[in-house]
Amino acid sequence: MNKKINWKNYISTSFFTLVVLFLCSSCYLWYDTVIGYDINFKQESEVPRDLVMYTIDELKKDSKYYDNARICYEIGTLYERIFLFDNAIKYYMRSIELASKNYFLPHFKLATLYMELERFDDAVAVMSIIPNINNKNLKMQKGDFWHDLSVKCANQNKIDMAIEANKKAIFYYSSVDKEAYKEARNEQIFLYMKKSEQLIENGELREGITILENMHKINSSAELTYRLAILNYKNNNEKAFKYFEQVQAKNPSIINYDIYYDLINELYEEAKQKKDVSKEIFYKQKAELLKKYVNNNFISENEFVIDNVSASLSNEFWGLKKKVEINFDIYNNTKYSFRNLYVQVDMNIGNTEYVENMKIKNKNLFLPYTTVKNIKINIDVSKEFKSVKNLKGKIYLYKNPKFNKIELGTIEL
Repeated sequence: MNKKINWKNYISTSFFTLVVLFLCSSCYLWYDTVIGYDINFKQESEVPRDLVMYTIDELKKDSKYYDNARICYEIGTLYERIFLFDNAIKYYMRSIELASKNYFLPHFKLATLYMELERFDDAVAVMSIIPNINNKNLKMQKGDFWHDLSVKCANQNKIDMAIEANKKAIFYYSSVDKEAYKEARNEQIFLYMKKSEQLIENGELREGITILENMHKINSSAELTYRLAILNYKNNNEKAFKYFEQVQAKNPSIINYDIYYDLINELYEEAKQKKDVSKEIFYKQKAELLKKYVNNNFISENEFVIDNVSASLSNEFWGLKKKVEINFDIYNNTKYSFRNLYVQVDMNIGNTEYVENMKIKNKNLFLPYTTVKNIKINIDVSKEFKSVKNLKGKIYLYKNPKFNKIELGTIEL
């Protein structure tokens, strides 16, 4: 039997339910804003102080609030938001005392607060309380904390503490995040270089070199190896040469080849004085090969001269696409011949920057003291581009994409 619906009561009840749901949602958003766990240290001032204090008072109305780890943690976060750090520390410490076996929020929050306040020893002490549990998220959190502490200490020139924190970051990242692990390893090189600099500045050259040599056994990056090459130059030339050779194989673009060439010549002279014929021949040949290598790969001022620069604008695909064609001549002002050269053109048109790189295709050699004419490089531009008048830019030349380039000339039309 169908029961007659009282529509008045039905509508009234439905409306009341909606109002309650709205109020609950509003309260939830307010609570999440004020007490939310993900607090940004630099944005705490955005929360109204009166609202925070009211919330703290409400939480303290629970007669057992001081015996509840989570309530104490929440009160600590609220005090931190309004910069009452002593109060925040008190409640974080109380929360840690009461915390259950796997509840580490107050530990991380207190350690991070100590770090921000530059109380680094206290931060380390708090983190030491957290046990080593085989949990991916916990390892990641620990890795992040130790990484941040390492950076913070390095910025304060507390290099020894930064190195120790970095070691811990590497340890925790190693099994959970390859990219973070790689970044931490690269930062480790920087920290050891800084430590080496400190020792050398204090007159401890041997110790400064030794700390880098120990690091080199773990991470033989090109930058670290090059630093060892420079430090050993004039002190232990044969060892310096060994490091230069390693850098040459890894990243030759960072080498000062004037120093490298002088080193080889000094080793040649030493071998000559000692009448070590085999080494004398070796270093003489090495010097000749290095000179040729530098000549083929590195470009110097005044080796080449640009002339007859011009530009034209053309339409393609019925005006849907446009390109600027740059034309110029290059004069080889050296006694050497070159098979390949590379050119880069930078142009600024309005707010848009255009960069184009090209290998100059020349059937013949760039012969000594001769000009290669009518070199062209095309740059696609937007269809709104109207004219090459007032066009400005720069032309660069280089022998090898891995090495240096020189400004060959400017475009001003």
